[in-house]
Amino acid sequence: MVKIFAKSKDDVSKAAFDFFSFGHLIGGYFAFIVIDALFFVIFGKFLILLSIFTIFLCGTFWEIIENTILYKKNIKFGYRRDSLLNSSTDVVIFTSGGLISAFCFELNPNSFLIITAFFYIINVLLISIYANSIIGLFRNIIKKNK
Repeated sequence: MVKIFAKSKDDVSKAAFDFFSFGHLIGGYFAFIVIDALFFVIFGKFLILLSIFTIFLCGTFWEIIENTILYKKNIKFGYRRDSLLNSSTDVVIFTSGGLISAFCFELNPNSFLIITAFFYIINVLLISIYANSIIGLFRNIIKKNK
């Protein structure tokens, strides 16, 4: 059975969406800013479509590196490879983060900065809440304080 959302520790890296998905969204958002700025320095203009395509390639290469090199070096969460569904969804989410950033980038600079701050804060909170519900991220901290 294909799982859409990770509901337990065992579902992480197997289901389409897990708490790392929010990190991929943040990564794609900020990757767009960096890559588009790099293209501006190199070519003298913003190349949004090329930046989005580059983000897609970066996401794809990251998933390959994550599931080969990082897996072999035992750096992966839970020491298991991502499922094809999870890896594919991660690339789509990473690219979606870039698309969201590209859309926000077209707004005025003040709006872009405010949206970027809220986007980051909300996603970090969602990562924390989702990770806590799956693996009890904060349970050990709370137990130590008692």
